[in-house]
Amino acid sequence: MLLPNREIKEISSSNGFELCSITKIHNISEQQKHIDKWLLSNYNGDMDWFKTNNEIRLNPQLLVPNAKSIIICAKFYNPKPDFKTFPKIAKYALGVDYHYTIRHYLTNILDNLKTISPNLNGEVYCDSAPILERYWAKKSGIGWIGKNGLITTTKYGSMINLGFIIIDQELDQYDTETDDRCGNCEACLKACPTGAINGSTMDARKCISYLTIEHEGEFSIEQSELLATKSDNSIFGCDICIDACPWNKKAIRDNEITHQIDDKFVNDLEYWQNISSHKFNKLYRITPLQRVKVKGIKRNIQAIIRIKQ
Repeated sequence: MLLPNREIKEISSSNGFELCSITKIHNISEQQKHIDKWLLSNYNGDMDWFKTNNEIRLNPQLLVPNAKSIIICAKFYNPKPDFKTFPKIAKYALGVDYHYTIRHYLTNILDNLKTISPNLNGEVYCDSAPILERYWAKKSGIGWIGKNGLITTTKYGSMINLGFIIIDQELDQYDTETDDRCGNCEACLKACPTGAINGSTMDARKCISYLTIEHEGEFSIEQSELLATKSDNSIFGCDICIDACPWNKKAIRDNEITHQIDDKFVNDLEYWQNISSHKFNKLYRITPLQRVKVKGIKRNIQAIIRIKQ
């Protein structure tokens, strides 16, 4: 039985996703050379997991036996924070962690598909497996890979969170890859304060998001200086290249969807400096901030303050 593309998209939409595209799984072993080049340049920084599970990364059938198709779903986020002072938090992190919500809705979709085709097997993923997410999203036509490395769409810019469903059945129709719409624009490259973006790859070691979220341990003097002088006072993530992108400006202007910001995400430096571990865990347990915990938030603040003083 060939699953109906149109019905899958209707199910996706009913679960709150603004976009859905499906692509057929094929051999992507040629992507290994790009991964190797990036790793040889040490652009991964402390993210050593990029060096493992390469076989799985290049072959989704090792995640779901006999996998045939990948369904990519995207949810738009558009909070409008007033973080004009220190400290700032990336927009995507101003609420419940999207990993929880997206995984929940993906599971609903998969359950629906199993009612259509009872023999179907599949798994849902949201940053939870070594998948070449951007590659498959691009191949599905949901968007293209922008010069800042983010999947970018004509309607929602790059302010989307992605989820994936890998299934062992084929569809009656697959979506086609979309054209790159960045053109000659270099707004994100010019806006990046640390030079982490060069238009074809990303040096994570210079990226504010990497430093404030992924970096382990204390900062070197050089890293602290980078945060103090280049981060625009961000203590979790970074929106600078996102804010500079014309597609994102268009998305904010043209879309009425605006997610409410939880009032516990206060723009108050003293609050974040003095918050206890108990209070932090109580308030932010299911938000992206739990990724770095209270220790990481205070580390990021202190790195910036120490240099500025």
